[in-house]
Amino acid sequence: MNKLVKNTLLAWCCLIAPHYWLTAQHAGNSYYKKRTYSSSQQAVDISNSKGTKLVVTANILKYVEADEFVAVFGLSEEAPSVKACNEKITQRLQGFVQKLKGLGIRQDDYYIDMVTQNQVYGYSFDSDKKVATEKTEGFELKKNIAIRYKDDKLLNKMLQLAAQYGIYDLIKVDYLKYNQAPIYKELWKEALKVIEQKKGVYLEVTGVKLWDKSKILSERFGAYLPGQMYQSYTAFQSASVSSPSYSRRNFTRIDKRKLKTVYYDPPNFSKYDKVLNNNPVKPMLQFHLQVTIEYDVVRKIK
Repeated sequence: MNKLVKNTLLAWCCLIAPHYWLTAQHAGNSYYKKRTYSSSQQAVDISNSKGTKLVVTANILKYVEADEFVAVFGLSEEAPSVKACNEKITQRLQGFVQKLKGLGIRQDDYYIDMVTQNQVYGYSFDSDKKVATEKTEGFELKKNIAIRYKDDKLLNKMLQLAAQYGIYDLIKVDYLKYNQAPIYKELWKEALKVIEQKKGVYLEVTGVKLWDKSKILSERFGAYLPGQMYQSYTAFQSASVSSPSYSRRNFTRIDKRKLKTVYYDPPNFSKYDKVLNNNPVKPMLQFHLQVTIEYDVVRKIK
């Protein structure tokens, strides 16, 4: 192994080591979920065999509070006629909206969306002819109501009010951030600091020199939405009855209902050089930026 390779490996270890930490060896029921582990964090890279290019990558993550939230509730109604469907579902929505006023929700803070209107079919059975004939039994009407609010504590209160009117389906909650430009600028500043740090350590260890000019090879800016960060699993251990004894071969197996657990699972910090406003316990917007810059290495003339 030549000196340049040894120095490169040493520099890489110096850069990457501070970003990992020790954790106690505990595992909860999320152990039952199949998981894959990976780390995309990069330190420095010599981009060709001649060592004429130095490529440095920085990954930055920032937790950001939302400016507003939009909760979408869904409800449906079945009745023999379309008119009856509309009357019933309108009555429920009007009652719910009236209660929302007590939470400070104004008329321009919600919108009722007509989703679908379908016929509902059933069967009539003729036991003598042993024929089941399909028939129309009524109609089903579905509507959604989207509600905008700023205080995230209102969601639990809205859920309780919605249940009073038979509205149990919380479809989704959107997290809104209207001005992302300051976040983008801040992440860029932090990324440049990380790149300078990585580059400085590499140059100190290897002794190589770089030309002043550099080139941005890639830039990726985006956000993880809290709704994308939830995982689920079902934890249980069950017996097997795949080969029952002869005396029990006519038994019907009735399984118990297995509960599915849903939990918040934020991004793995080991993928990032720096995490700002770290808050792994509260669902928040998580903006991320990856920047890769290429430098030309000064070649010694032999």
